[in-house]
Amino acid sequence: MLRRRPGRVAVIRARAIAGGLFALALLAGPGCAGCPAAGAAPASAAEPPLHIAADNVSGSHGPEGDIVLLHGNVRITRERTVLTADAGRYLRTQGLLDLDGNVRMVDSTATVTCDHASYSEHADRLELQGNVVVTDRNGTLRAPAGTYDRGTGRAHLTGGVTGQDKNQRLLADQATYLRDSSLVRARGHVRGFDDENRVELGAGAIDFDRTRKLAVAT
Repeated sequence: MLRRRPGRVAVIRARAIAGGLFALALLAGPGCAGCPAAGAAPASAAEPPLHIAADNVSGSHGPEGDIVLLHGNVRITRERTVLTADAGRYLRTQGLLDLDGNVRMVDSTATVTCDHASYSEHADRLELQGNVVVTDRNGTLRAPAGTYDRGTGRAHLTGGVTGQDKNQRLLADQATYLRDSSLVRARGHVRGFDDENRVELGAGAIDFDRTRKLAVAT
């Protein structure tokens, strides 16, 4: 069982090794964020390691395998992506992270916030729930729920989506945003508004190229 160490920063490193298992090292004390995990196998290019830190860490072993509980200033990094939250739970065997409270992810130019998120280490994808907001280059999409694929920079929002990009707005049942191509694909009862030019567009589907400022309705 991992002991709780209040008032100190604990850092966990999970790395992929043969057979799909994970080596888990717990390092406590200031400055450990940059320390290599002793005896850890080098991470493959396809599956980079997670770096997990929190104010307080405790853990146990149960039917689900090893469970690590994270409390206070939870911070997860993978390559250049940073996830933060108030609290979390890491299921080491399944490679799953549950995050709660002020969840925030910064990935390249995109920032995602929500109330709760579940991150799959193997699929490299987040399931987002509650007040989901995706922001990229001053454009914003809001919805009750969605997913974010970290590997491709693809956000998919559902449950009624609202969007804002300077003077342009949209409403839709669902929307997909492709970060690298700055493309919004809105589907279902889509309405687009250009407030500056007083133009309104309604369609079953609208693709909006943010770079070219071009909307195509079908």
